[in-house]
Amino acid sequence: MEILIRSQAQPLTLLHAVREQLRTINPDQQTNSEVNDLETRLTYEPEWQQEHIAAWIFGVFGWLALALAAVGLDSVMSYTVTQRTNEFGIRMALGARRADVLRMVFRSASISWGAGILGGIALSLALNQIIAKWAQGNRATRHSHCRNHSSRPCVWTGLRNTSASRRQSRSDDCTTF
Repeated sequence: MEILIRSQAQPLTLLHAVREQLRTINPDQQTNSEVNDLETRLTYEPEWQQEHIAAWIFGVFGWLALALAAVGLDSVMSYTVTQRTNEFGIRMALGARRADVLRMVFRSASISWGAGILGGIALSLALNQIIAKWAQGNRATRHSHCRNHSSRPCVWTGLRNTSASRRQSRSDDCTTF
């Protein structure tokens, strides 16, 4: 027989009181001296260890994918800004202010990453539904999880767009041609 007790105190401090209560109920009931808190017990369960390792590996792959996406986004933005260098130089030579060039670069990039973020959210919600049907009994959607993880690429892209457009608007007009 196994007894699980929820308490704010340490498990060993409750051991004597629990044994006394068991003796009052059934004096012939033997008690084992092996006492663990729930965290220790779960840590040594083989099923939990396998799930923990799988979750850890998926987490590592997720962070790796995020890093690769950030590097790819950085490369695409740099390439796009470099391709439009002559256009920016002509606009600045004709009197466009630095803020106008910044706004133009940021707007064009925002449309691209906005479409990508919306597509990614739609795909993740659709895949979440498919996986929820496949893994029976799990919750189908976790909107806060999706919202939190989709905000990271948005922030990264916004910072990257700002830095790329500022770097481009600081360049000398003659160098740009």
